[in-house]
Amino acid sequence: MRTKEEKLESLGNRSTKYELVASLPGGPIVLAGYCSHGKNNILSMLRKNGEQWATRIKADDMVTFAKNGKSAQLGAWKVWFTGRTQREAIVLGELPFFTSTLADDSVIL
Repeated sequence: MRTKEEKLESLGNRSTKYELVASLPGGPIVLAGYCSHGKNNILSMLRKNGEQWATRIKADDMVTFAKNGKSAQLGAWKVWFTGRTQREAIVLGELPFFTSTLADDSVIL
């Protein structure tokens, strides 16, 4: 596992990415990834981990986006940008990534 300093150093002068999180109603908030704002970027981040999402949603669940393009609904899951940058998340404490946090069967629909 990389240290906080190594993570910050690896960011360099790249464009700003924002923290994208997900949760079930009443469930823990988990990290879905870091990307730029926008519907296409949310969809891309969900596709990036498609197999893990597929085990947590129903076959007929659709992605629906808020009008502002900063949040989405995927079945029972809500996905949204927290407003924190990737750099802020690293410095203040990163959330656990959803694939490692939600490994137990209790959250699989």
